[in-house]
Amino acid sequence: MTQPRITPSQVEVAEARRTTLPNGIGLYTLASDDFEVLRISFVFRAGSALQRAPFSASAAANLLSEGSRDMTAHQIAEQLDYYGSWYDVNVDRDYAYINFATLSKFFDPTLAVAEQILLCPAFPEEELRTYAAKRRQRLAVERAKIDVKAREAFARALFGERHPYGVSSHEEAYDSLTRDDVAGFYRRFYTAENCFVVCSGRIGDHELKAVAELAGRIPRGAAEAPPAFPAPETTHAAFVEYPGAVQSSLRIGRLLFPRTHPDFLGMQVVATALGGYFGSRLMQNLREEH
Repeated sequence: MTQPRITPSQVEVAEARRTTLPNGIGLYTLASDDFEVLRISFVFRAGSALQRAPFSASAAANLLSEGSRDMTAHQIAEQLDYYGSWYDVNVDRDYAYINFATLSKFFDPTLAVAEQILLCPAFPEEELRTYAAKRRQRLAVERAKIDVKAREAFARALFGERHPYGVSSHEEAYDSLTRDDVAGFYRRFYTAENCFVVCSGRIGDHELKAVAELAGRIPRGAAEAPPAFPAPETTHAAFVEYPGAVQSSLRIGRLLFPRTHPDFLGMQVVATALGGYFGSRLMQNLREEH
């Protein structure tokens, strides 16, 4: 019996509509009326490759919702939970992804919380110390796993230890992370020049106008020259011995096109709109190959 062909003859990907806001932010919309739900992603070029203090990039992103000018961390979490809205943060070497998903009927109160998170974070000292202690302990546990050791060794082999993509900071650096480090990183990189927004789902005129208004309030930052990264120093084969390990972990890859390639931003937009597992896997593959 011949196995039927399951490969589609063609794949149609909806083209995002792009609007440039007055502050220069690109707003991409992928409208769909199938379900009464919206997903809004604010993407900032604020990844760990740009940080001066170790872990300040991930701390800035993860502490956005831990207290704002007008709301405590508890109030933010309670408000999002009350409306069944979903909030998620992801940070990689290049970008920070601040994601919201909400039912259409709860769009307005969810966007009001998003405003507090994006525009008015307070970065309370107490929350920072709790966060740093937990993350230090978690990182120490994660680095005992063979797949984590392999991932970090792969990055070092691909880019070299002097390149920001190959750096793996020691977990003790969490002890010296300060509020000034975190707030300073936020002020430098959570700006209009470093941002684009992707909105997908049931998007009406009201929703589009509201998202554009919020994104339009993200301030412009001081002009900065793009960071000058050293050239990658690739080691084509690396072996890390781990006595007592009950399994092995392999990484295979190569350098692909840089972020300046026109296809890179397109992949960012598609992955952000997809969200969830497939979007994160798409971007992980792109980053590892990059």
